Order: sequence, then C-alpha cells, then structure tokens
Amino acid sequence: MDHLWGISGPAFLGLYTAGLALALAAAAAVRSAVRRPPAPDPAPTLDELDLAFLAGGPKRVIETVVARLVDSGRLRTSRAGTLTTTTDERGTNPLDQLVMERVGRGGAGVGTLVGAYAGSGVVRLRGDRLAANGLLVSPSAAARARRRAVRGLWVVLAVGALRWFVALGERLPIGFLTVLLAATVVAIVAVRSRQVPPRTVHGDQALASAEERGPVVRVALHGLSAYPDREVRGALLASAGVASVAAWSYGGAVGGAYVGDTGGSGGGGGDGGSSCGSGGCGGGCGGCGGG
Repeated sequence: MDHLWGISGPAFLGLYTAGLALALAAAAAVRSAVRRPPAPDPAPTLDELDLAFLAGGPKRVIETVVARLVDSGRLRTSRAGTLTTTTDERGTNPLDQLVMERVGRGGAGVGTLVGAYAGSGVVRLRGDRLAANGLLVSPSAAARARRRAVRGLWVVLAVGALRWFVALGERLPIGFLTVLLAATVVAIVAVRSRQVPPRTVHGDQALASAEERGPVVRVALHGLSAYPDREVRGALLASAGVASVAAWSYGGAVGGAYVGDTGGSGGGGGDGGSSCGSGGCGGGCGGCGGG
C-alpha cells in the first residue's frame, strides 16, 4: 500500500510530534536569549529611580519620586492622600520638577501623578538607558522575541495543515492529526501572548544586590506599601488607586512603549482632605508624621 508522501499515518504523527516539541524548545530558547545580553562592563551606577524602574516599571518610578519628595519634606499628604507642596523649590531632577509643578497647581494624588507622568518621555528615556546598559529588555526587543518565538510553530502547523487537507481529500483518517493541529494552534497563541519578562538576568542581579538604605529605596524596591511611616503609607496608598506589585510586564506593548501596570487615578485628585497642618495624618509635617 502506498502511503501519502511516502510516510505512513503513525510515522507522520510521530514526526509531527517531534517537530512540535523542537519548535517549542526553540521558542523557549528565543525568549531566554533576549534576557541574556552581554554583561555591562563596567557595571552602571544605579540611583533609586533606576532601581524603581527595574523593580516595578514606570508606575514605580513615579511612586518613588513622590516618596522622595515626601521624605524630604517638599510634599505633604492629607489623610485622604491629597499631596500639597510645602515649598516653591522645584529641584533639579526633571521628574521632581514635573511632580512639584503638578501638585503645586492645586494638589494631586499618587494615582493622578502616575497617570500623568508614568508614560512621559523622561521616564521612557530612563528605561531606554537601562535597556542600553543590558539591564532591561526594551519593548521593541521583547516584541521581536515574541514574534520570532512562534516562527517554528507556524512552520510545523503549515506542514501539518497541508497533510490534513491532502488526507481529507483522499478520505484518509485525520482524527489524531486534527488534535495535534489544534494543540499547535493553542501553543502558538500561548507563546505569542505570553509576555517576555522585562528585566534581563543582569537586571535581576542588580536588584538582588541592591541595599535597602532608607525609605525611598525601600519604596523603589517594594512599592508604597514599604514606606516605613504607617500613617504616611496609608495616605499614599489611599490615593494610589492600585497597590504596587512586586513584578511588572509590558502589558500589550508591541512597539516602543513601556506600558506596565500604571494603575488608576485612585482616590487622590486635587480635591478633598485636610493637610497635615490641619489635623491630617497625625501632626508633625515632614510628610504627615515625619518618618
């Protein structure tokens, strides 16, 4: 009996299964390779905002700026989380200047500031610099890796689909092959939709070796929930809307934007809440309770 393409049905199923396994292994290798660029030499010096970006993405950067300004006494917060300025000094850091200017126009909550500035050019440039130093996978590199990871699966699927149509026309059994084709489609969708972790292995190492020196770095590494003063922490979280998370991803990034979880505007806008000097957060104002 002549076999289709000179290969029996069971033999083709075995070859198809092996090809599918190899394609999945290649997909895993592509995703791993993008996170293993050459090690930066010399190792870059990282400030708290760099650590914040690595740990929690653009959202964490803005939260850390707020924590720094509150810790230095330039911002204070009401019990409801509304931030107000205590000085006209804007500082020299571009993000400090943006936040101070926005809060100075009538108060704002953390969520409002995150929504306004997490996607700003200043934050994006910081992410680009971290990617150039081999600590972060750029969104464009992550998108390319996701596309390349499924190429082998598409080839396997195309060969299997061609065999399926020919076998159908010849009235040959196609049940098992149909199952394998369906599994391949599921694998393509899963691999294509799964996010590439934004940090490289070098970025992971940089975070692991970071020293938790002071409240600002603690927020950079762990989010607003790590701010040491309980009353300030509660006020900041009240206006953040969405709690900080330990891990972040690019979300739906397919081009050149860092679009991790930026949360919502939360409960802290420019309205409501008494400031520290008016009975908010327990008295002494270096940011609602001092530290």
